Amino acid sequence: MQDDIAQAVVEGLREKILGSSVMRGMSGDIEQEVAAAALGRSDNSEAFSLYLKSRFLLDRFTGPDLLQGIAFLEKAVVLDPKFALAHAALGQIYVKAAAYGEMPLMEGVSRAREAVRKALALQPQLVEAHLALGGIHFFHDWDWPAAETSLSRALALAPGNAEVLREFGMLMYILGRIEPALGHCRRAIELDPMNASGHGYLGLFLEGAGELAAAEAAIRKALEISPQGMAFQYWLVLVLVSQGRYEEAVVEADADTSAWARPAGLAYAYRAWGRREESEAPLRDLAEKFADTAPIQIAMAYAAGSETELAFGWLDRAYAQRNAGMAPIKSWPHFHALPKNPRWHALLKKMRLAN
Repeated sequence: MQDDIAQAVVEGLREKILGSSVMRGMSGDIEQEVAAAALGRSDNSEAFSLYLKSRFLLDRFTGPDLLQGIAFLEKAVVLDPKFALAHAALGQIYVKAAAYGEMPLMEGVSRAREAVRKALALQPQLVEAHLALGGIHFFHDWDWPAAETSLSRALALAPGNAEVLREFGMLMYILGRIEPALGHCRRAIELDPMNASGHGYLGLFLEGAGELAAAEAAIRKALEISPQGMAFQYWLVLVLVSQGRYEEAVVEADADTSAWARPAGLAYAYRAWGRREESEAPLRDLAEKFADTAPIQIAMAYAAGSETELAFGWLDRAYAQRNAGMAPIKSWPHFHALPKNPRWHALLKKMRLAN
């Protein structure tokens, strides 16, 4: 019934806009478009409701929301094992949860691969499945050609999908292609202006382009939409430090409610400010409690203090752990003290990010 209504609405709008002469013979095309939009969907109303709830929680982008979203989706695929969209969403959400320390890394990636495999077996042309596969390739595998292939496929299938545009933009940012990253992200925001991650990503990309005031505004917009969103407050601290606004950065870091992000922000801001003594307690806290999930943030704090050997030590640890934070290191401006060291180029080469 929903598909019939959608088809009738599209036909009516197109005829009104384009005229009846143009519309002749287009009903078959409209039927195909509506069918494509319904690809992978479930006929089980409870399973589909759980899927919709999980999508809302994924967009909020907090640790508890990711875990609740996983619970909803796992129940949905029990209710309907052939629900391809739910399997694809699990592929995405498992990777996000693993990348941000909400579940063990290898467990999350393994579950994500299996979920994507099921989604593609059910619907080989499912946009969301190719999107999820691209996320696995760039967050964990660091296989940039494979990531670009998967995300390009998703983009070809759904060029107006905001989530695909956003993640393709992230891949461009990782590869150091800042202008395409900005273009894709801005288009995603036009299509989905209330998605917090879109504004957060835009802030990161703008900082990479040196547009610090605009970067700050974008990240503050992300925080306005999702005040508890993972990493947004920390990203704001980074941008404030890049502007030399150390005192404000410390205030923002101290207000962060995330267990890892508060000490990470304080350690980075104080180290960059040259106030090493104040940075020691949060840096020690970070190393003692989050060495397995936040080695990049520890390395960044040491880099801010021009402590090259310590910074590289933690970067090597992050590489060995396959920490998801390694993916964008080429484009992050926060390791500015390291590129002069030969070890930096060697690290980018290992990551297959060297020019």
